[in-house]
Amino acid sequence: MSNFQNQTSHENNHFDVYHSGQRTLAVNFERNFNRASISGHSISEDIHNQYNTLINDTIAHFAISEDLVIHMQYAIFNATTVKYIFNLIKTLNKYHKAGKEVKMVWYAKSNDLDMIETGFDFQEFCLFEYSIKIL
Repeated sequence: MSNFQNQTSHENNHFDVYHSGQRTLAVNFERNFNRASISGHSISEDIHNQYNTLINDTIAHFAISEDLVIHMQYAIFNATTVKYIFNLIKTLNKYHKAGKEVKMVWYAKSNDLDMIETGFDFQEFCLFEYSIKIL
């Protein structure tokens, strides 16, 4: 059972956190810093809401801002997550083509070869700046 939360703290900071508890997905959107981060376990049934909120917030962000950096560090994810990541990449490609500055950073542990390889697979679809950081 999930404890899905959508929190907005301090309107001036424009910091949103969407999470569904420990060992699940955490999505942070820091509008004042033009960055978002996705981390954790993306395997629960309620990830649909989190990714759709992230994509909607990304669209709203680009209506008022010229740049965004997204940091992604997964412990584990499922096939459904791949679909949402591709949707996010398609959205980011659209804004990149429109002249917005878009960057994505994929983080993977040095001993997690599957996650490293997946990061390189996603890179193939990105028209914007994309980097992989090995931890």
